[in-house]
Amino acid sequence: MRIGIVAFTLIRLVLVEEAAFAQEHGRVGVSTGSPANIGVLWHITERVAIRPGVSFRHTSLDPSGNSLSLSGGGSSITSTSSSESTVAGVRVDALFTLGTWDNVRAYVAPGYEYGRTSSRTVTTTVSTGPFVPPNSRTETREIHGHDHEAIGTFGARYVPHPRFGVFGEVGVSYSKSRTTFFEIPSKARTWGTTTGAGVIFYF
Repeated sequence: MRIGIVAFTLIRLVLVEEAAFAQEHGRVGVSTGSPANIGVLWHITERVAIRPGVSFRHTSLDPSGNSLSLSGGGSSITSTSSSESTVAGVRVDALFTLGTWDNVRAYVAPGYEYGRTSSRTVTTTVSTGPFVPPNSRTETREIHGHDHEAIGTFGARYVPHPRFGVFGEVGVSYSKSRTTFFEIPSKARTWGTTTGAGVIFYF
């Protein structure tokens, strides 16, 4: 009999807590802001949440060039180049609530991010005229890189409406990167501070 009463009491407490949590905001929301990524904020429990996110940027430059004319007979050397670059990243943070004040929650958020970059530049040089040997040469340069970053932040989240919230974060980060240019790899390590801010739209 006592076991049944204890079990009923625990179930009731959990249901009351879950009902209050559901009234505050939804369990899943879309998070976006700075850094420039789009994430999904999933509240596993009232005090624990995870935030996976992705970022992507692609840039292309239209062909541009310059021409050098040689005096004395119409000789010229023309160079044209075009380039494109892509930056993509995947990040996940775990948010642990430290305290709650009405609609404000303070939390710590350890996280990890993997990023990959690539760029390609194509340059074509054409020489014509009687004073230079006719020639056409195309050169391609490629740069590839990736980095691993560990992040630790302290943040606060304010949810004034069940469907909308804002947040701000500050912390430190450590990253290791590797870049390959002309088949020559280079490595770098970076320490620094990091900040973030954005909005949340709950389902």
